[in-house]
Amino acid sequence: MGTATYNDTHRRAEFLQAIGGPTSLYHTNFAVTVTATQTIPAATSAGHSAILAGRGCSLLGGLDFYFFDNYFRTTVLPAVGGNPTYFVIFLMRDVVFYQGTKANCCILGYQGAFGSPVQTYSTTDYDTTGRFGSGIVNVSVAAHEVGEWLDDPLATNPTPPWGHVGQVSGCQGNWEVGDPLTGTDFPAITMSNGVTYNPQENAFWSWFYSADHDTFLQNMTAGGKYSMNGTFGGPSKVCPRGGTFPN
Repeated sequence: MGTATYNDTHRRAEFLQAIGGPTSLYHTNFAVTVTATQTIPAATSAGHSAILAGRGCSLLGGLDFYFFDNYFRTTVLPAVGGNPTYFVIFLMRDVVFYQGTKANCCILGYQGAFGSPVQTYSTTDYDTTGRFGSGIVNVSVAAHEVGEWLDDPLATNPTPPWGHVGQVSGCQGNWEVGDPLTGTDFPAITMSNGVTYNPQENAFWSWFYSADHDTFLQNMTAGGKYSMNGTFGGPSKVCPRGGTFPN
Protein backbone atom coordinates (compact mmCIF):
# COMPACT_ATOMS: atom_id res chain seq x y z
CA MET A 1 0.00 0.00 0.00
CA GLY A 2 3.05 2.25 0.15
CA THR A 3 4.27 4.41 3.01
CA ALA A 4 1.30 6.09 4.65
CA THR A 5 -0.61 6.40 7.89
CA TYR A 6 -2.23 3.23 9.16
CA ASN A 7 -5.84 4.18 8.49
CA ASP A 8 -4.96 5.59 5.07
CA THR A 9 -3.51 2.23 4.05
CA HIS A 10 -6.67 0.53 5.33
CA ARG A 11 -8.81 2.70 3.06
CA ARG A 12 -6.47 2.13 0.10
CA ALA A 13 -6.42 -1.63 0.65
CA GLU A 14 -10.18 -2.10 1.02
CA PHE A 15 -10.86 -0.28 -2.28
CA LEU A 16 -7.60 -1.08 -4.06
CA GLN A 17 -9.03 -1.97 -7.46
CA ALA A 18 -11.60 0.84 -7.36
CA ILE A 19 -8.87 3.46 -6.85
CA GLY A 20 -6.69 2.06 -9.64
CA GLY A 21 -4.36 -0.41 -7.95
CA PRO A 22 -1.16 -0.09 -5.87
CA THR A 23 0.25 2.80 -7.91
CA SER A 24 -2.84 4.97 -7.37
CA LEU A 25 -2.24 8.42 -5.94
CA TYR A 26 -5.43 8.18 -3.89
CA HIS A 27 -4.74 8.91 -0.22
CA THR A 28 -6.56 10.15 2.85
CA ASN A 29 -4.08 12.65 4.23
CA PHE A 30 -4.23 13.97 7.78
CA ALA A 31 -3.18 17.51 8.67
CA VAL A 32 -2.75 17.13 12.42
CA THR A 33 -3.01 20.04 14.85
CA VAL A 34 -2.19 19.38 18.51
CA THR A 35 -3.96 21.81 20.81
CA ALA A 36 -3.30 22.68 24.44
CA THR A 37 -3.73 19.98 27.07
CA GLN A 38 -7.23 20.01 28.53
CA THR A 39 -7.71 19.31 32.25
CA ILE A 40 -10.98 18.24 33.81
CA PRO A 41 -10.89 19.54 37.42
CA ALA A 42 -11.56 16.98 40.13
CA ALA A 43 -14.32 19.20 41.49
CA THR A 44 -16.04 19.15 38.10
CA SER A 45 -15.94 15.39 37.72
CA ALA A 46 -16.80 14.64 41.37
CA GLY A 47 -19.47 11.98 41.45
CA HIS A 48 -18.78 11.15 37.81
CA SER A 49 -15.29 9.66 38.05
CA ALA A 50 -13.44 6.93 39.91
CA ILE A 51 -10.25 4.95 40.17
CA LEU A 52 -11.27 1.61 38.73
CA ALA A 53 -8.15 -0.46 39.36
CA GLY A 54 -4.48 -0.39 40.25
CA ARG A 55 -2.34 1.41 42.74
CA GLY A 56 0.53 3.89 42.81
CA CYS A 57 1.57 4.91 39.30
CA SER A 58 -0.38 2.12 37.64
CA LEU A 59 -3.94 3.35 37.90
CA LEU A 60 -6.90 2.90 35.62
CA GLY A 61 -9.24 5.86 35.78
CA GLY A 62 -12.90 5.92 34.89
CA LEU A 63 -15.35 8.61 33.81
CA ASP A 64 -19.11 8.38 33.52
CA PHE A 65 -19.78 8.33 29.79
CA TYR A 66 -22.93 10.44 30.03
CA PHE A 67 -21.23 13.14 32.07
CA PHE A 68 -18.14 13.20 29.90
CA ASP A 69 -19.84 13.26 26.50
CA ASN A 70 -21.85 16.32 27.49
CA TYR A 71 -18.77 17.94 29.02
CA PHE A 72 -16.75 17.26 25.89
CA ARG A 73 -19.35 18.78 23.59
CA THR A 74 -20.04 21.86 25.71
CA THR A 75 -16.64 22.60 27.26
CA VAL A 76 -13.71 20.83 25.60
CA LEU A 77 -14.70 21.40 21.97
CA PRO A 78 -15.12 25.18 22.37
CA ALA A 79 -11.87 25.36 24.37
CA VAL A 80 -9.83 23.78 21.56
CA GLY A 81 -11.55 25.67 18.77
CA GLY A 82 -13.30 22.63 17.38
CA ASN A 83 -15.57 23.13 14.38
CA PRO A 84 -17.14 20.94 11.69
CA THR A 85 -14.06 21.22 9.44
CA TYR A 86 -12.10 19.19 12.03
CA PHE A 87 -12.34 15.65 13.33
CA VAL A 88 -11.50 16.35 16.98
CA ILE A 89 -9.79 13.57 18.93
CA PHE A 90 -9.48 13.72 22.72
CA LEU A 91 -6.59 11.43 23.68
CA MET A 92 -6.42 10.11 27.24
CA ARG A 93 -4.00 7.75 28.94
CA ASP A 94 -5.34 4.88 31.03
CA VAL A 95 -8.79 6.43 31.36
CA VAL A 96 -11.92 4.60 30.21
CA PHE A 97 -15.67 5.11 30.52
CA TYR A 98 -18.43 3.46 32.49
CA GLN A 99 -22.14 3.99 31.92
CA GLY A 100 -23.94 5.20 35.02
CA THR A 101 -22.18 2.88 37.47
CA LYS A 102 -18.67 1.47 37.72
CA ALA A 103 -20.11 -2.01 37.30
CA ASN A 104 -21.17 -1.07 33.76
CA CYS A 105 -17.67 -0.74 32.36
CA CYS A 106 -15.72 -0.31 30.10
CA ILE A 107 -15.75 1.79 26.94
CA LEU A 108 -12.18 2.51 25.81
CA GLY A 109 -13.08 4.85 22.97
CA TYR A 110 -15.94 6.00 20.82
CA GLN A 111 -16.79 8.32 17.96
CA GLY A 112 -19.65 10.77 17.92
CA ALA A 113 -21.36 13.35 15.74
CA PHE A 114 -23.84 16.12 16.42
CA GLY A 115 -25.10 19.47 15.19
CA SER A 116 -25.75 21.03 11.80
CA PRO A 117 -23.33 21.28 10.11
CA VAL A 118 -22.12 18.06 11.67
CA GLN A 119 -19.25 18.05 14.13
CA THR A 120 -17.45 14.70 14.35
CA TYR A 121 -15.24 13.76 17.27
CA SER A 122 -13.74 10.85 19.14
CA THR A 123 -12.32 10.06 22.56
CA THR A 124 -9.56 7.47 22.72
CA ASP A 125 -7.72 5.72 25.51
CA TYR A 126 -3.98 5.07 25.07
CA ASP A 127 -3.78 2.06 27.34
CA THR A 128 -0.58 1.15 29.15
CA THR A 129 -2.16 -0.90 31.95
CA GLY A 130 -2.52 -4.16 30.01
CA ARG A 131 -5.76 -4.84 31.86
CA PHE A 132 -7.76 -5.45 28.68
CA GLY A 133 -5.57 -8.17 27.21
CA SER A 134 -2.58 -8.16 24.89
CA GLY A 135 -4.72 -7.09 21.92
CA ILE A 136 -5.85 -3.80 23.46
CA VAL A 137 -2.80 -1.65 24.14
CA ASN A 138 -1.39 1.77 23.18
CA VAL A 139 -2.81 2.79 19.76
CA SER A 140 -5.13 -0.17 19.17
CA VAL A 141 -8.15 1.88 20.26
CA ALA A 142 -7.12 4.85 18.10
CA ALA A 143 -6.72 2.64 15.01
CA HIS A 144 -10.20 1.26 15.71
CA GLU A 145 -11.93 4.62 16.14
CA VAL A 146 -10.21 6.54 13.34
CA GLY A 147 -10.88 3.65 10.96
CA GLU A 148 -14.56 3.71 11.85
CA TRP A 149 -14.72 7.47 11.44
CA LEU A 150 -13.32 7.17 7.91
CA ASP A 151 -15.85 4.58 6.76
CA ASP A 152 -18.84 5.46 8.94
CA PRO A 153 -18.43 9.00 10.34
CA LEU A 154 -22.04 9.29 11.52
CA ALA A 155 -22.34 5.60 12.51
CA THR A 156 -25.37 5.36 10.23
CA ASN A 157 -24.00 3.68 7.07
CA PRO A 158 -26.20 0.56 6.83
CA THR A 159 -24.99 -3.00 6.23
CA PRO A 160 -26.65 -6.40 6.22
CA PRO A 161 -26.98 -7.51 9.87
CA TRP A 162 -23.83 -9.10 11.30
CA GLY A 163 -22.59 -9.94 14.77
CA HIS A 164 -21.48 -12.53 17.33
CA VAL A 165 -17.89 -11.65 16.55
CA GLY A 166 -15.30 -9.29 18.04
CA GLN A 167 -16.93 -7.01 20.62
CA VAL A 168 -20.45 -7.48 19.25
CA SER A 169 -22.40 -10.11 21.19
CA GLY A 170 -25.68 -9.52 19.39
CA CYS A 171 -26.51 -8.26 15.90
CA GLN A 172 -25.44 -4.94 14.42
CA GLY A 173 -26.27 -3.29 11.11
CA ASN A 174 -23.74 -0.54 10.46
CA TRP A 175 -20.35 -0.24 8.83
CA GLU A 176 -18.16 -0.18 11.94
CA VAL A 177 -14.86 -1.59 10.70
CA GLY A 178 -13.25 -1.95 14.14
CA ASP A 179 -15.96 -3.72 16.14
CA PRO A 180 -15.70 -7.19 14.47
CA LEU A 181 -11.97 -7.41 15.27
CA THR A 182 -11.68 -5.75 18.68
CA GLY A 183 -8.73 -7.34 20.47
CA THR A 184 -7.09 -8.56 17.24
CA ASP A 185 -4.09 -6.47 16.26
CA PHE A 186 -2.13 -5.91 13.09
CA PRO A 187 1.55 -6.97 13.36
CA ALA A 188 3.40 -4.57 15.66
CA ILE A 189 5.01 -1.53 14.04
CA THR A 190 8.21 0.00 15.43
CA MET A 191 8.50 3.66 14.48
CA SER A 192 11.52 5.93 14.16
CA ASN A 193 10.99 7.17 17.72
CA GLY A 194 11.86 3.69 18.97
CA VAL A 195 8.33 2.99 20.20
CA THR A 196 6.52 -0.16 19.09
CA TYR A 197 2.83 0.38 18.38
CA ASN A 198 0.01 -2.14 18.09
CA PRO A 199 -2.77 -0.88 15.81
CA GLN A 200 -5.91 -2.96 15.74
CA GLU A 201 -6.71 -4.92 12.59
CA ASN A 202 -9.84 -3.57 10.89
CA ALA A 203 -12.34 -5.24 8.57
CA PHE A 204 -12.74 -4.35 4.91
CA TRP A 205 -15.90 -3.19 3.16
CA SER A 206 -16.09 -6.57 1.42
CA TRP A 207 -16.55 -8.37 4.75
CA PHE A 208 -19.77 -6.50 5.49
CA TYR A 209 -21.36 -6.52 2.05
CA SER A 210 -20.41 -9.80 0.32
CA ALA A 211 -22.14 -12.50 2.36
CA ASP A 212 -22.90 -14.32 -0.89
CA HIS A 213 -19.14 -14.46 -1.74
CA ASP A 214 -19.66 -12.00 -4.58
CA THR A 215 -16.49 -12.17 -6.70
CA PHE A 216 -16.69 -8.52 -7.73
CA LEU A 217 -16.67 -7.32 -4.12
CA GLN A 218 -13.85 -9.66 -3.13
CA ASN A 219 -11.68 -8.58 -6.05
CA MET A 220 -11.94 -4.92 -5.10
CA THR A 221 -9.65 -5.39 -2.10
CA ALA A 222 -5.93 -5.98 -1.74
CA GLY A 223 -5.25 -9.67 -2.28
CA GLY A 224 -8.97 -10.48 -2.21
CA LYS A 225 -8.87 -10.22 1.59
CA TYR A 226 -11.65 -9.35 3.98
CA SER A 227 -9.61 -7.63 6.70
CA MET A 228 -6.37 -5.69 7.09
CA ASN A 229 -4.19 -8.68 8.00
CA GLY A 230 -6.32 -11.44 6.51
CA THR A 231 -7.74 -12.71 9.83
CA PHE A 232 -11.14 -12.91 8.18
CA GLY A 233 -10.88 -15.51 5.43
CA GLY A 234 -14.41 -14.92 4.19
CA PRO A 235 -17.29 -12.44 4.50
CA SER A 236 -19.63 -11.96 7.44
CA LYS A 237 -22.50 -14.34 8.08
CA VAL A 238 -25.89 -12.71 8.27
CA CYS A 239 -27.27 -12.38 11.81
CA PRO A 240 -28.78 -13.84 13.91
CA ARG A 241 -26.38 -16.64 13.01
CA GLY A 242 -23.54 -14.13 12.69
CA GLY A 243 -19.83 -14.79 12.76
CA THR A 244 -17.65 -15.02 9.68
CA PHE A 245 -17.05 -17.47 6.88
CA PRO A 246 -13.70 -19.32 7.07
CA ASN A 247 -11.01 -19.46 4.38
